[in-house]
Amino acid sequence: MIALVLQFYIPAFVATFILALISSVIYTLFFFTGKKSKQIERASSFFHELLILNLLTIPVVSFALVALFIVIRAIRI
Repeated sequence: MIALVLQFYIPAFVATFILALISSVIYTLFFFTGKKSKQIERASSFFHELLILNLLTIPVVSFALVALFIVIRAIRI
């Protein structure tokens, strides 16, 4: 059973990582094309927030995708 979970976790983790990377790049582009007045002061906190958001989101969404993959596989069998 653990092999099955790990078999699904690696592709789910990679897919979630790519999705988080794309959304982070888009969010960063919106941040830097916005108001220029306080960006220098907020840039450090912005990147810390983005890092924490990605570190918390990637594992949770990966396990959700694993659960979805296992349910889909169980339905097909």
